[in-house]
Amino acid sequence: MRSEECEASAGRARNTISERIARYLEHGDASYVGKASTNELVAQARLSAIETTNAVKQGFESAVHNILNQRVLSREEEARFSKLVDDWNFQQSDLNQKGSWIKLVQSFVIRDLLEGKVPDRCKIQNSTLLLGKNESYVWIFNEPLPGWPSRGAGPLLGTRGKRARKSGHSSTSGGGIKSPV
Repeated sequence: MRSEECEASAGRARNTISERIARYLEHGDASYVGKASTNELVAQARLSAIETTNAVKQGFESAVHNILNQRVLSREEEARFSKLVDDWNFQQSDLNQKGSWIKLVQSFVIRDLLEGKVPDRCKIQNSTLLLGKNESYVWIFNEPLPGWPSRGAGPLLGTRGKRARKSGHSSTSGGGIKSPV
């Protein structure tokens, strides 16, 4: 068990790590230059690997929240998020405990659509739906959208065409930041 002084020092270190991560993701702040940039703080405060990882996750969640309250994420921000995920070897499930990963990917899909591009972030396996030649999956909704009747035979599926269908299926993710479903 840590003394009060040690715990206070650890708390300050966790907050500093979280703030650095958030500033880096939001603004490209140079105080974070990869995982190694946190090593000194971790050693000084004697943070465990779990405490350190949780501080990084907190910074990630804070950045997602702050950015999405203002706009969709830019390509530059996407690159910073990808770098952080790679640096820390995070899995989608690590960063989606509070729904941040899904919100992040949704922002990328919305950005692609606003730019007039058909997003290619959703990879589907074993779908029972046959899509037309010019149709593609854009997003799979795990939960009903607000205002959509929730009679629930399965997730709602949005396609590039003018249809929305219900289907039971499974999906996987490809390289880069992709859909978590």
